Amino acid sequence: MQTKHKFALSLSFAIAIAVGGAGCGEPDAADNTLVPVVTDALWTRSDVVKWPNGFIPTCFRAGFNGVQRTKIRVMVEDNWERAAKIEFDGWGDCPNPVPSGTVAVVRDPSLPPTVGGTGSLGKQPSGNAVTFPDGDPAALVVLQEFGHVLGFIHETNNNTCDQRTGGGISLENEFDAAHSVMSAIVNCGAVDHLSSWDIVGARTMYGMKPAGTVAGLGGQSLNVNGGSTAFGAGIIGWPGVGQANEKWTRPGTQLQANFNGVSRCLNIPNGAVGSGFSPLISWSCPDNGSNEQFHFTGVEWRAMGDRCVRAENPAVGSKVSIAVCDGSSLQKWDFFENNKRIRLNGTDFCATMPGGANAPIGTEMVLALCGANPSTDSFFYNNGVIAFDTGVFRCLNVLGGRTTTGSRIGWWNTNSCAQGVFNQSFTLRGQIHALGQCVTMEGSTPFNGVRIGMLPCQNNVQATNEQWEYYW
Repeated sequence: MQTKHKFALSLSFAIAIAVGGAGCGEPDAADNTLVPVVTDALWTRSDVVKWPNGFIPTCFRAGFNGVQRTKIRVMVEDNWERAAKIEFDGWGDCPNPVPSGTVAVVRDPSLPPTVGGTGSLGKQPSGNAVTFPDGDPAALVVLQEFGHVLGFIHETNNNTCDQRTGGGISLENEFDAAHSVMSAIVNCGAVDHLSSWDIVGARTMYGMKPAGTVAGLGGQSLNVNGGSTAFGAGIIGWPGVGQANEKWTRPGTQLQANFNGVSRCLNIPNGAVGSGFSPLISWSCPDNGSNEQFHFTGVEWRAMGDRCVRAENPAVGSKVSIAVCDGSSLQKWDFFENNKRIRLNGTDFCATMPGGANAPIGTEMVLALCGANPSTDSFFYNNGVIAFDTGVFRCLNVLGGRTTTGSRIGWWNTNSCAQGVFNQSFTLRGQIHALGQCVTMEGSTPFNGVRIGMLPCQNNVQATNEQWEYYW
C-alpha cells in the first residue's frame, strides 16, 4: 500500500446523476478525469488532506428535524466511526458564520430530486459541505457523502459499474467491489453498510481503534465516566479515541483500565442483576469475584474488516479460514478462556498452530483437542495481533490478504507483528457475558454519556445495543 500525499482541494464539486436509481455526486470535478490515485483498500486522490487524528467537527444547518438528525448521525457513527479511529463530534446547530474546517450538513431543496447528495473531498481549509436534496436521505447516500468527507472517491466509474482502475490486490479486483458504499451508483449493488474493504480502507487511512477499546453501537465505547478514580464511578459510552479510562486489558477474566495511577475493573455492583437495567461501575480489581468476571464466549472472530473466521468442519484437523459472517456455529468462538486458548464454542476443539512458534512460514491453522499440546494453542494477544509470547516475530495472518471465502488463517513472518497490518489485525464482535447476562447500552440510540449496564441477553444479532467489538 502506498502512502497518501496531502494537499488542499477546491470546494467545487460535480454532480453525477444515477441511471435507474438514486445518484450520488463526485466530490470534485477533477475527480472525473485521469487524476493520480492510490491503490489501496479504498481509492483516494493522492492530494487528499485527511482529518488530523480522525477528529471531524460536525454540525447541521437548516432543513433537518430531530428524527432526521439522529438517523444521519447514527448511520455515520455506527459505520465510519465504529470502523476506525474516527470521531465525528458535535452534531448540533452550526454557528453563524460556520467556522472553517467544520463539516456543514446542508439541506438544499434546489438540487434536482434525482440527485442523492454531494460532499467535499477530504478536509478543506475553508470549510466542508455535505449536501442532500431533502431532509431524509437514504442510508447509502449518507455513508457515501461522509466517505467523501473522509477523503475517499468513487470505487466505480460514474453511471457504470466498471472499476475505477486495476492492478494490485485492491477492492477493485475483489468480488465485493460493487458492495462498497463508495460505488458511484446504487445499481452497482452497494448496500446500506460498509463492506469489508470499506472498513479496511477506513482503518488504513485513519488507523484501527486504539488497543483496549470496546466499541458498541454508534462507536460508543466503554468508558469510566470522567476518568474518575472513585470507587463506584459509572461506566458510560464515549467515542473510543484512546483515553486511558477507556482502554481495557484482560488480566484473567476481568476487564481492567489503568489511569491516573490506579487500576479499576468493570464491576456489577454487589452482583445484583435482574430483569431490569443494572448499571455497571468501576471498582477495585483485587475483588475478582463473579461480578467482575466478563466472558467473550460465542463471539465472532473478525478479520479483513467484517469477515468471520470459521472452522471448516467441527473436527480435529479441520482448517480455519474466513467467510461472510452468517451466525453459524462454526463461526462462534470462546476467547481468553482456558489458558488464553481460542475454542470453537460448544466443543473441546481449539485453534492450533502445528509446530508452535517455530512452525514454517505459511503453515495453516487447524483444530485440535484443547490442551493436547499447550505450546501450540495458548496465544499472546497484543494490538490486534495473535502470536506466541516467544519473541519470534511471527503472527496469525489471513494468507494472501484477500476477503475471499476460504482464505486460510496461517503463520507468517512480518518482522514486526504490529497493529494495523490489515490481514494480521483481528477483533472480536458479539456479546460480553457476566452472571448470565450481557453488557448492554441503555436504550437503542447511542449518544455521548449513554449508560452501560447489564440486561438479560437477547438471542438475536439484531440486538445492536449488546453487540461489542473488542480491539485488544
